[in-house]
Amino acid sequence: NKEALMDIQSALKNFKSKHVKTPYHLILIQGHKNIGKARVIAKLKNELQLAKITVEYANPPFNEQDQNVLTSARSLILENIESYLLTQQERNHLTDFYSIIETKILSPSTDKMLIIASSTDDANFETLRNLFPLEESNITSVEMSPFTKEETKSFLEKIIGQKKIPHNFIEQFHRNTGGLPGIALDLIQSMIENGLLFDKSGRWNEDLLTDLEKCFEWLEVSESLEQDFEKTYDSLTGTEEDIINWLSICPHALHFDHLKKLSKVDDIIEILAIMSEKELIRQENENYTLYRSVFKHFIRKNLPDNEATRRHTVLALPQIGLSKKWAIYHLSLGSDEKLRLKASKKLARLYEQDGDRENSFETYHHLIKNFGEAPIQERLEWYIEASS
Repeated sequence: NKEALMDIQSALKNFKSKHVKTPYHLILIQGHKNIGKARVIAKLKNELQLAKITVEYANPPFNEQDQNVLTSARSLILENIESYLLTQQERNHLTDFYSIIETKILSPSTDKMLIIASSTDDANFETLRNLFPLEESNITSVEMSPFTKEETKSFLEKIIGQKKIPHNFIEQFHRNTGGLPGIALDLIQSMIENGLLFDKSGRWNEDLLTDLEKCFEWLEVSESLEQDFEKTYDSLTGTEEDIINWLSICPHALHFDHLKKLSKVDDIIEILAIMSEKELIRQENENYTLYRSVFKHFIRKNLPDNEATRRHTVLALPQIGLSKKWAIYHLSLGSDEKLRLKASKKLARLYEQDGDRENSFETYHHLIKNFGEAPIQERLEWYIEASS
């Protein structure tokens, strides 16, 4: 976005310059939600105020006092034009704003004015552009783009204060944020708050990032990130949603054959190809996982308990063909209480045999929490194993 930011600064300089006589200046910023438009606009407002230029945010609807304030200001800011296009009432409010601008254009007291506007779609600027006579206007239109992987690397180095950040972490962070600066800031803040980047002394600890996929899967995310996920989830077709839900409750990948059995659709190959192209899922050989691991927590949180239990029960069925370990894992979360207890104890022992203390502890904790009616001797053994 360096070029876009340079164009914006150049446009602002022209507006502030006494040597540039053009009366009407527009800075139109287009880009995806969470791309960082609001931060750029906030910086522009600060620069205008430092230059002692009156600047006001336009927040329809307007009362008479609002209209007087906006009419007298030399620069106006209108953020997220698309938010005023949802209903007829909101469109009327936007028309009121355009009327204020027309009044300013016609006023003899207007020697110079600046309009800063943002939107996710450049087409939403058309009415605004058409208000101004082309020969008397300086219109700067910029499109802000997501971070590249290299820009993500620079962002992380700046935030973390280290140069030797694992390539694997940069790769996964970029994939999970979509390169969107707003999402990147939210995610890195969540990681810091959850103690995933720095140790207790506040020092960078690369060892904290040994299991990145698991870290992202269980990370509590911000409201803006959840809104981004909700928008993605609401746009899914029925089959896409079903596949996403299967992948979200699995701490492992699902093979093509597994998804074919689970989805029960004939055109599964085409559907998986489309989902891969839309960056909903990713494929490694014939195994599939979610493209954004951090999406898993959102799905799990919003999937009803009975639906999650039903899916775990199905995944444990022999005909699905999961490995012994993962079949036992899903059985431990299935609908049959006796089988859940038996599978959970077996799963804890399997993790112990694999030397996986973290998952072993979590499984014993699951047993202690969910099987309080078990014999006291058995529960004591679980406590001992969990604390050892």
